[in-house]
Order: sequence, then C-alpha cells, then structure tokens
Amino acid sequence: MEYKRSEATYISASRPVAVMQYLIGSNCSGYSTGDPSMVLLNSVEQIRDTVTLYNSSFEDITENYIAIITKTSDVPLTTFDGQLLQNTNAVIEPAGPNGAFSYAILSVNTGAHTIISQGCGVIAMAYGYGYVESYAYGGGASFKPLNAKSLIPEGGCLNDTLGFNTQLPEPRYSFLWDLGDGTSSTSASFSHVYTSLGAFKVTLYLTDNCLNLHDTLTRDVLITLRQAATISGDPELCEGGTIQLGVTDLPGARFEWTGPGGYFSEDQYPAIGNAVPAQSGPYSVIGIISGCATYPATATVQVYPTPQPELGSDDIFCPIDDPVDSLPVLYPGNYSAYEWQDGSNAPAYHVQEEGLYRVIVTDENGCIAADSVFIREICPTLYYIPNVFSPNDDGINDLFEIAGRDIQSMRLSIYDRWGGLMFESDDVNARWDGNTRANPSTLVCIPGWHILAASTKTGRPLSKQNTDR
Repeated sequence: MEYKRSEATYISASRPVAVMQYLIGSNCSGYSTGDPSMVLLNSVEQIRDTVTLYNSSFEDITENYIAIITKTSDVPLTTFDGQLLQNTNAVIEPAGPNGAFSYAILSVNTGAHTIISQGCGVIAMAYGYGYVESYAYGGGASFKPLNAKSLIPEGGCLNDTLGFNTQLPEPRYSFLWDLGDGTSSTSASFSHVYTSLGAFKVTLYLTDNCLNLHDTLTRDVLITLRQAATISGDPELCEGGTIQLGVTDLPGARFEWTGPGGYFSEDQYPAIGNAVPAQSGPYSVIGIISGCATYPATATVQVYPTPQPELGSDDIFCPIDDPVDSLPVLYPGNYSAYEWQDGSNAPAYHVQEEGLYRVIVTDENGCIAADSVFIREICPTLYYIPNVFSPNDDGINDLFEIAGRDIQSMRLSIYDRWGGLMFESDDVNARWDGNTRANPSTLVCIPGWHILAASTKTGRPLSKQNTDR
C-alpha cells in the first residue's frame, strides 16, 4: 500500500505490519535532492523515555530536521535539548484518533540532540536534505516483552522474606497482585512472607496506562524447607594442580560458589586449573531450589607451593688436585625424599666425574620438583721442561721430554747453538734421545730449545723459549 500525502497519517492493523517512509528527491516537495532516502518507522507502542539523535552535515547536507511523536497530553512533559518542546520553534500538530497523538518537526543545527519525556515517552526520527544526498534514520525503539519469570520470583524458603519487583515505573503502569495465599497488593515492588509450605499460584494483573494495554502474568511460587549442602572434593593439592570441588544431594538445584580473590561459579562441580597458593582459603556454596537457598557449606582448600630444590650453578672440578674429601657435594635442600639421576636416594650426592646431575625431591606435603646442574672436569695446565738430560742408556734421564698435563697439541723444535735443527716433532709425547746426524752423546746440555706452539683444554697458551748456552 502506498500513500503520497504531506500530512500526518495514522496507521493501525489487526496483525503485525512494517511501515516505511520514503523521502522523495529530484526537485520534489521543493527540494532539489538528487538521491532520496527511506526509513523504517517505529510503532507508537515502542516509545522511549529518552532519545538522542545526531544530525550530520556530511555529503553536503544543508538542511537538518528532527520529527517527534508523543501523546498530546505529554507535550508539556517533553523537552528538547533541555527546553520544553512547546517553547521551541517546533510546529506541533495533532494526529491520530481524536488527536490523541501530536507530532513536532524541528529545524536543527548539525550535532547531537536529546529528547526527554517525563510522561509516557516519545518516538523520533532525524533526517536531512542536500543538493545530491538525503538521509533519514529512526531514534530507536523500546523492546520490553513482559516475562512472568522476571516479574514473579520462582519461590523461596518457609518464613523467609520474598521480594516482588516489576521494575516498571508508576504511574505509567498499574498493578494488582494475587499472591495465592489470600493476600494481594497494588505496588510495583514489595516484600512478602509465606508461612506455610506448598505451591502458591501468584497472578499479576498489569496495565500500561499510556497505551491502555492489559496483561496477566501467572506463576506457581514454590515454598520449601531450607536444606543443607554437602561438599565433595580434595581440599589439599600441590601448586599447578586442579582444585576440584563439588556439591551433592541437591537434585534440581542451581548453585553459587564463592571463594578467595573474588572467585564465583555456578557449576555444580567447579574445577580451577593450574592452582597457585594465593587461591588457598575457604570456598562456600549454596544450592538454590525453587528460590530457597540452602545453608552455606564451606570447604577450606590448601594449595601448597612447589618445592625449590637448588643444586647451584654449573661448576668445574679437578679430581687430580682436589683431595677426595674436597670434591663437589651436591645438596638440594632439606626434603622428605630424594631421587638422583642414578637412582640413589641420599640427601647429598658426591661428585666423582664430569656429567649432568639431576635430583627429584618430594617435600612433606607430597609436592615434587626437580633441579639439575652440569659439573665439568677441568684441571689447570701444568708443564715441566728440563734443561739437561743424560742419554747414556743407564735408564736415568736418558730421554729429553716435555712433562705436562692438559696439553692437546705441541710442536717441539731443538736447535744447536749455530741454529741448526737437531730435532723436531708434533707429538705431544715426543722424546729425544740426544742423537743428531747419527752421532750419540752421553751428556747433553741443551744449547737451545723452542716450543713453537701448543694448545690446552683450558685454552691457556703454552709457549716458552730457552736460549741458555
């Protein structure tokens, strides 16, 4: 259905409908807009107390407007940007059956504008025109379906105080409560005590005085005896484990857990993974059955910290220089049990050779941790170079050699006093018997020797010259 009218139109239907408003362009209605706009209109049943709209100058918009619809009786109760609507430059005209509604059109500047109703409410639309563009959009709609479960409590405990709260404002709405036990109320919110067990049929007769709408909401409110909850779970664990809790013997209940650090859960069997000691403390739960909360049940949880065995930093030792009683001894600390890399279980471990050492400890709470350290076997470089030997085959000092420890490579060169090479070897175990040019000697005083180069495990240089003559 299409209407081409410039005045206000009231549309009603026996079934849900959607109504669009089309702002025509191309020099129609006195505006030279190149592109028209279209907006989905909100129903007068979807009024809001407060609406904020924004009028834009983008795309060369030159004229901005806001249209407001409210009940005629609410015009004196409506403000636009803090000013009474009837005191603005708005053109206000009646609309609808018997002028029950009024509409106002305001020419506005760009920017945000706020409409507030102290009566039943308003619906609004922002729109504007330019040389090549136009725009229009609605100011929002109120969607508040009534729900018996939100307006009427599900139940409670015998002789407890139940709260009834519609969260709907007076005087727009009026109320009549039948509480099912022979009592009634006309308040939007109030408290009531049921003094007997059972299911009470509560009925709320609700009237929207602004829209003259009526609704009836009904719910059975169950009044029961307060029960007790039983907590299950392991209250002690090691850091990094999972706190596992649970509550039993309450079929059909919903649950609320609270605990350290603001913890909250609605699970029947909550689990808290990767636990830390700060999560130790009391955890309480209540079960809620038809609105009746159980007596709180509490479990105290203890999260033990992880042990901190300490074998120290990686180290070195020299079994040749160190006496047995000064070799490294690894001690991780005082614990209930130990397991070393070789399966031994002593509190301390005596190092005998180079390697990776690891221990697993268990403390008095049964918590386990491990540490490791690498011990390197490194001895200082030592060497001795004689300056005389006696190659006479008497078995005493017959060979000239370099005595040392930690020597990896070496070149030994021996020269006579005139610079002639007498002996040379790259063998770290090289020995010279004193022979040169096939002429043996019985007593040799080394006229000159020279170690050209040598390397050691520790990286220390081994270089020395002797020019004794």
